[in-house]
Amino acid sequence: MDQTNCYCIFRMDDQLFGVAVARVEKIIRAAAVTPVPDSPETLTGLLNVEGRIFPVVNLRKKWRLPERAMEIDDRIILFKTDRIIGFVVNGVEGVVQFDHLGFHQAGDIQPGLEKYIEGAGKLDHRNVIIVDLARFLNSQELGYMEKITADHG
Repeated sequence: MDQTNCYCIFRMDDQLFGVAVARVEKIIRAAAVTPVPDSPETLTGLLNVEGRIFPVVNLRKKWRLPERAMEIDDRIILFKTDRIIGFVVNGVEGVVQFDHLGFHQAGDIQPGLEKYIEGAGKLDHRNVIIVDLARFLNSQELGYMEKITADHG
């Protein structure tokens, strides 16, 4: 499958989201994350994957969703920005490729919406919001993550 318009679809509660497959480094089962003292509340902690240390962000806090404990079906998506950052999600549905008729750019839906999302598509009659997870992190959070990753790397 050509990676053009291919998205990894994941769940947060009952809502489906997608991220570009090209930005996904790896998807792993949820694992214990080491908390970092005095870190921003959106940073869950650090995760060691095959000897590499990655920061893990709490999307539930970023998106103001109700808190819940990690469950056995949860996954961590290692997402590529300037560095790799982990995000805990409720589950991964798979990979889909949207054709030009099944995908709507954010600016076409509502001008200004592209600041938050890339667009939207449909999967089995359900809306899928396509996000660039890096857009949800501010420069202070990214700087902090870079520093603690370097300190613990």
